[in-house]
Amino acid sequence: MTHDTASFPGFIINLESLWLGVRWLKWTSYLKWSFQALNQIEFEGLTFTCNSTMIHVYGECPIANGSVALKSYDLDQESLTECFSALFGIIMLFLVLSFVFLRFINQKPKK
Repeated sequence: MTHDTASFPGFIINLESLWLGVRWLKWTSYLKWSFQALNQIEFEGLTFTCNSTMIHVYGECPIANGSVALKSYDLDQESLTECFSALFGIIMLFLVLSFVFLRFINQKPKK
């Protein structure tokens, strides 16, 4: 089974706007989990400063820190531990599947 690797992690299409029948595919994408973990590692704990041209209408910086940036892109839904656990699970699944396929699929004998 293959799927568009750019759409289902949420890079191009907002995952909540997808049809419910294919929305579950985001959970199978290793790109989603690695992208979310990377962004959490990079942005968590950062503080941004705004100059006078970046100030919002209400007189404040629109994205004041990394937590707000993560929330604005829905990258704070799962914790870092959940991201790494999902990646580990996907790796284990592929290892088991490759073992099963290599072990139980008949190979053509060499002539």
